Amino acid sequence: IGHNPQEKLFETMLAGFAEFDNAIRRQRCSNGMLMRVRQGIYPWKPPVGYTPFGSAKRDEKKTEPDPINENVFPIIQKGLKEYAKGAFTSQIELAKALDQWGLAKILGKKSVLTFYGADACDKRTSKKVLWLQKWTIKNATWAITISEFTKKKVMERYGLRGENIHVIHPILPQFEKGGEENVREKLGIKADDFVVVSVSRLVKRKGIEFLIEAISKINDPKVKLLVVGGGPEGENLEKLAGPNVIFAGKVPVLAPYYRAADTAALVSYTIEEEGDFEGLGLVLLEAQSYGLPVIGTNSGGIPETFENGKTGILVQEK
Repeated sequence: IGHNPQEKLFETMLAGFAEFDNAIRRQRCSNGMLMRVRQGIYPWKPPVGYTPFGSAKRDEKKTEPDPINENVFPIIQKGLKEYAKGAFTSQIELAKALDQWGLAKILGKKSVLTFYGADACDKRTSKKVLWLQKWTIKNATWAITISEFTKKKVMERYGLRGENIHVIHPILPQFEKGGEENVREKLGIKADDFVVVSVSRLVKRKGIEFLIEAISKINDPKVKLLVVGGGPEGENLEKLAGPNVIFAGKVPVLAPYYRAADTAALVSYTIEEEGDFEGLGLVLLEAQSYGLPVIGTNSGGIPETFENGKTGILVQEK
């Protein structure tokens, strides 16, 4: 408006009034949309289970609620009631049940399942869930596993020949930006120390206790084990650890921890009675992307992540 003090003050006042007016308009719009949703009138495309109100054109305001889709709504309602009762332990199981009840076919959608490992072969599931899983896999357009080992386990568990089961190894995430902190300096690790990094959730199957035991047997103060991650076994593992084991906990960026290491290890083992196994071992692929040689057990899909004797060393599981 101008450059003298009075004009600048007037300009500031106008900007303040405009911002206040915009805030009021946004609130009115938000409140109006919320009221219409509560009335069953969705300003946007209605959720699954409802049919879009047909009489309103694109630029017209809806005046009536979207009607229930009599074919779809009962399936959604049944699934949510069963989920509320605790019939399914996860949303994945709920989705499989909805598929089995014909939701995908009614909606004209193709169904694609992805199995990462133990999620497909958990022996603690009920017979009902097991039957639902088998039916869903058989009738899916595609079932994808992340390793040949997982595919084999799925076929064995459900008695399938696997015509629609395909292996697609996951791609590596892009290198993380940032994370330039000096982890060795931060954790008191000397420049000439040899660091073995283990990145994983601290659960029984990961076998971290065996890495701790190995480090203690080496009994060399220059060899360190850096454990990155958290989980239910964390407290027990810390009790087992000696002075050469460092727990970093859960960290927001992994890159500096890989850069601080000389090698990476994943020593998972299969818990047969639970059907719990390592589906692939993505952390070993990540470690190699940072130039690290790796150590992995001959367990689950781990042998598919590196070339034994070239990019890593394969050892027997416990």
